[in-house]
Amino acid sequence: EHHFSPEYIDPETNSMVTRSALDSLLKNGVGLKGPMATPIGKGHRSLNLTLRKELGLYANIRPCMSIPGYKTKYDDVNLVTIRENTEGEYSGL
Repeated sequence: EHHFSPEYIDPETNSMVTRSALDSLLKNGVGLKGPMATPIGKGHRSLNLTLRKELGLYANIRPCMSIPGYKTKYDDVNLVTIRENTEGEYSGL
């Protein structure tokens, strides 16, 4: 299902993410999301903020691991970054 239109701001979400897209995510339990640009100064919520708020996403978890056989500046990296979405610059206050 496709639920996105860059020319349309959904009045229920105040974003380009439509209510039907959010309902589809909740119904199916899965969604595909690519990079999302946010128009500056357009008077509506960013796409990422809409998804975080509407779906109640508390944290963004980013694992970072070395890939065996792929030479990098640092070896044996095994790191997880957790960013809280409910406070600070990512909260959308």
